[in-house]
Amino acid sequence: MNGRTMISLRIKDFAEQKNLQLKHPICLECLEEIVEKIKHKADIYEKEREMYKKELAKLEDELKEADDNQEEKELERELAELEKQEAELDGELQKMDKNEEEIEN
Repeated sequence: MNGRTMISLRIKDFAEQKNLQLKHPICLECLEEIVEKIKHKADIYEKEREMYKKELAKLEDELKEADDNQEEKELERELAELEKQEAELDGELQKMDKNEEEIEN
């Protein structure tokens, strides 16, 4: 490999690194290539971020729905218990009414 190819490879490796800190000047074409690679990576990360945001929103909706369903089930159980208590109290009231009628007669 000649020196030019080695420099080109070093610049490409440089563009692949996460921390870009230029310690020496580079040509405009190389800089443009680096900028394009960075833009491409940024686009990929932005798309990935949006995907994660959508999935998070879906999971939050599912969790809310599950909480709502749980709350609804608890309210239904409570309603059934109250209806049972009401039926028991109605029965007791009817017994008391019968007893009152018997006492009056």
